[in-house]
Amino acid sequence: MRIAVYCSSRDNLPSQWRESAAAVGRWIGENGSELVYGGVDLGLMHTVADATRKAGGRITGVVPLRRADMAFAGNDVNIPTAELTDRKNVMQLLADVFVVLPGGYGTLDEFASAFAYNQFWLAEPQADCALQSRRIV
Repeated sequence: MRIAVYCSSRDNLPSQWRESAAAVGRWIGENGSELVYGGVDLGLMHTVADATRKAGGRITGVVPLRRADMAFAGNDVNIPTAELTDRKNVMQLLADVFVVLPGGYGTLDEFASAFAYNQFWLAEPQADCALQSRRIV
């Protein structure tokens, strides 16, 4: 199963967010699944990819050309894209499942696009959505 994970590329995020990202990555690897993600070695993207790699999972990074120099060295495959919109489209085409972890406006955009994509293209849309929100002061 290919699992797209949308999440933050920012560093210095709350520890509980990093722990959640690591747990998702471990689950992907331990269950023989493949991570499909933004491909860069930053923030929660690094955390989920590193945990997937350590748990024996396969990793596909979909990396915009502007960020090619930031690609995670542990990616099994890097798919270059011209722009962020292209990255989003490639990830939607590759993935069987979509997971959204904490992030910013880009993550929100990716979530909304994946949700709409499933509703539009699937014969019998199945959009299970679990959101967790915790205010960080």
